[in-house]
Amino acid sequence: VFKLPSSTRIGGVEKELPLKEIRQRLQDVYCRNIGLEFMFLQQKNQCDWIRERFETPGIMSLEKEDKRTLMARMIRSTRFEEFLARKYPSEKRFGLEGCEVLIPALKQIIDKSSELGVDSFIMGMPHRGRLNVLANVARKPLDQIFAQFDSALEESDEGSGDVKYHLGTYQERLNSTSNKFVSISLCANPSHLEGMICLLLNFIRRIFYYPFLSLSLSLPLSFFLLLSLSLSFYTSILPLSLFLFPSFSFSLSLSLS
Repeated sequence: VFKLPSSTRIGGVEKELPLKEIRQRLQDVYCRNIGLEFMFLQQKNQCDWIRERFETPGIMSLEKEDKRTLMARMIRSTRFEEFLARKYPSEKRFGLEGCEVLIPALKQIIDKSSELGVDSFIMGMPHRGRLNVLANVARKPLDQIFAQFDSALEESDEGSGDVKYHLGTYQERLNSTSNKFVSISLCANPSHLEGMICLLLNFIRRIFYYPFLSLSLSLPLSFFLLLSLSLSFYTSILPLSLFLFPSFSFSLSLSLS
């Protein structure tokens, strides 16, 4: 029997364990499906936080209903990619193959956050996996997504003429887990992905400072501020931009830092 060091959590409430049991528990945590890299962190409390959530015995076990929910979400994620690959094999779509677990992970974050009182979710992401997130997380109608694959579609038919993996959406729906209404926004990508964080921060600050504005008004406001950031960056007139838009100075400064 060996005394466990204070840095580990594999013992739970136990302070001593046989060597065979220590080895088995460490293998269950670090030698299975999930890989952890956290020893590079300089803050001990951050390392302890990760250890507590991975090494504590039984912390990774799920209830039967949770397993069913996870499986259903994984199936929807994988089947969506398989359908697009089979139906539109020659179309550029930036699929989520190999990272389908992103969908149940995002939905779990939304479910838990909604239970804790969060009612608005604004997301930004690159091209890869965007269509899957639009369909299975933001719940954009599938007919609108599949319409973008129509080879006869003209730019004037959809208004923006943008590619399908740039488009976003805004939906309000009832969260089935928390039984509360939530709004989910996936921001459309700007022409330069480097400006995505600025656009996202402006959306969030719009909610805090101008909650009375509708989404249709906040869209041009955010894109106008994004344009201001681009001009400031390329012409070195950031102080002028911050003077013109003082309420958004934090977003602009943070995006460039």
